[in-house]
Amino acid sequence: LTQGNQARKRAPLYIMDMADVCPGSPALIYPRVGVIVRAEASCSQVAAEMLARVRGQPAAWGDPHGGTYKLIDESPDRLEVTRTTGDEKYTDKLAFQFPSSSSSSQCEFRACSESQVFGIADFSTNYCNMYNLYCGSPEGCRTQLQELRMVEVSRSPTLGAGTDVDSCVSGQRSLGLTWGQSVVLISIPVLLLFFCVCCCTRLCRLARRR
Repeated sequence: LTQGNQARKRAPLYIMDMADVCPGSPALIYPRVGVIVRAEASCSQVAAEMLARVRGQPAAWGDPHGGTYKLIDESPDRLEVTRTTGDEKYTDKLAFQFPSSSSSSQCEFRACSESQVFGIADFSTNYCNMYNLYCGSPEGCRTQLQELRMVEVSRSPTLGAGTDVDSCVSGQRSLGLTWGQSVVLISIPVLLLFFCVCCCTRLCRLARRR
């Protein structure tokens, strides 16, 4: 990612079609985050840095939150990884999709991380699952093979999924929701309560008529 304040700028939020990138989840409702990242390096260099971090655990490299990454599948255009929380209660799946053809100086790849259990809010966990494998030393991350300059083109979180950069390397989690996400998330229980009250009121009136 770019240096200085630009490194902490929020990338635009878009609703992207990540069906061909996301690894999938057995849960019916779950948090998910997709990103598009542009690197000033070849895709093979980007993949090599990610693999070096995963394979460097725990001595050479470590997840800031104490989690453990595990490589599931590797091919020239795709990496599939899991990340298990430090308490070993939850395991998320994430995938990185690289273009089949790219230049030796630039690579634009897509990535997606998904929770594997029911949930709505994830305290930026899915975003950080990916971010911590491609961020650089200007962002406070430890690199293994080489420093890669990257910029996030876009982020696409589900309703309760956060995208707070600071929580990724600080060791502390925050909801990391946009204003719009927060409004919608708060509105859902209010609307459900209103719906229940209306239904109960209508049922009571029907019962009295009988």
